[in-house]
Amino acid sequence: MIGFILEYLTRHAHMNPAWRYAFAIGFLGAYSTFSSFEWEAWSDFTNGAYWIGLLYIGASVIIGLLAVGLGSATARSVS
Repeated sequence: MIGFILEYLTRHAHMNPAWRYAFAIGFLGAYSTFSSFEWEAWSDFTNGAYWIGLLYIGASVIIGLLAVGLGSATARSVS
């Protein structure tokens, strides 16, 4: 969603960049925070589940980047 919103607002809404970021990061960030990601990884490591923690971090970053790219590509295709 963040990729779609930022790409769409950049291309179609003539507004101050700060407002674009407020909409995309401010509102979406309230639902999914980096802190929860860090806590989950930390919990895995402190419980001895090192491979699970590394898999969680790797998958989260890769899937997150793919999702942002997909959202951005989708917004570019909207006229």
